[in-house]
Order: sequence, then structure tokens, then C-alpha cells
Amino acid sequence: MDKDSEEPEDCGQLAELDASSEISDVLSLFGKKHTLAIMHEFAFSDSGLRFKDLEERLGISSTTLSNRLAELTDAGFIERYSYDEIPPRVEYVATEKTHSLTPIFEDLYQWIVEYEVESAAAELDGD
Repeated sequence: MDKDSEEPEDCGQLAELDASSEISDVLSLFGKKHTLAIMHEFAFSDSGLRFKDLEERLGISSTTLSNRLAELTDAGFIERYSYDEIPPRVEYVATEKTHSLTPIFEDLYQWIVEYEVESAAAELDGD
């Protein structure tokens, strides 16, 4: 086998997964607009986050944020708590599933810094 046709050693598990597998579902969810930004907020949060705070921090429309929070709740990445108060109060809390993604976000940050991706991404936003 020549060097060009060899698979990287750590791709074995990923190569076994097909298009109908769980990874496709997760990638589809994470690929939706603003999902990773929302996940990032929760991965580094030690307490609950309120809808309005997320909306202000991320600059996401209320409809999109509401849809993403519902999807992330359904998928078990966050939990929704409503309190019987006036005015009504709802908080979202990251599950352990989300907190376990923190090292991935930290690695992504290091990758962005190392390859100066942030400046390239800002140029794309100007299109």
C-alpha cells in the first residue's frame, strides 16, 4: 500500500459510521445556524441562562433562538426550567453532555488562534 492511499490511524471508528448513523444526526443539529454559538455559551456556564440574556449576548432572533433551544432540549444538551413567578421566569441549564464538549471548544479556540481563522472568518462575513 502506498503512502497516499493509507487512512490516518484514528479514522477507523469514523470510517465505520455511515450516513444514517447518530453522528449524522448530531452534525445536522450542530450545523444549524447559531447552534454551536449557543452550545459554546452553555459549555462554559456554571449556572442557568435566561432566554433574554442569550438573545442579547448572541444577537440571534427570538424565533431562531427559541427553535434552537427546543432542539437542544429535545436532544438532551440542555434542560429547561420554568418557575411559577410573575413575570414568568424560564432558565436553561447545560447537561453533563454539553459540559463534556468544553475541551472541544477549547481545542477549537486554540486552532483558531494558531491558524488565524478568526480574521479570515471576519472577512467572509463582509461578503
